Amino acid sequence: MFKENYEKEMTAIRTEGEQALHIVAGQFNDGKISQSEWKQTRDKVLELSNQKRNELIERREFDIDRAEEVLLNKVVGANDEKDMNRYRDLYSKYSEKANDKDYLIREYETSIKLNDTTAGKACASVAVEHGIKEIANDYSIRDESFINAINEYRGFKQKWRAFDRKFIEYQCNHFAHIREPRKSVEKYEAGYNVNDSGQRVPFFRDRIIYHKKG
Repeated sequence: MFKENYEKEMTAIRTEGEQALHIVAGQFNDGKISQSEWKQTRDKVLELSNQKRNELIERREFDIDRAEEVLLNKVVGANDEKDMNRYRDLYSKYSEKANDKDYLIREYETSIKLNDTTAGKACASVAVEHGIKEIANDYSIRDESFINAINEYRGFKQKWRAFDRKFIEYQCNHFAHIREPRKSVEKYEAGYNVNDSGQRVPFFRDRIIYHKKG
């Protein structure tokens, strides 16, 4: 469905960001930058990485929307935006009455009498989803490609329009925000100073250690 491998691209963005974090931590550990400089640079790395992530997600969602339009066009059988919008409105209207089988049958029969293809397909779509065979079977005879098209569209919606999909994908799974890896900070003896009595007094620095995943 996608023109690009978004999973692979997300992995590259995450890897690039984590590598940059390790480099900056190494600079701090080597005493090349201060703690405040490390924190500022770390925050910039995370901000840039997540900006790239957000841009990727926008492109991915755009592709999903376009794929839905293609499948919906197959169902409706028209590329005219006016017909598409009318189909959506009627589909919503009929879905609200999905439990009223007699109402849907009357609406469907009226659409057939008036040769209103858009209304007929909207009603038939709801009928397929809710197992109203009187409508679904009749319309499948009138349009043999309809059942395949509506089932393909239904499968798409079940996968990509599930109410919790975005939360799971973008908060919990592969496309989640890029965060600083788990780390610990240990002190080590970095050298010594000589006090007024000529004694060597050791001084300590912090060392940042990022832990491997797992």
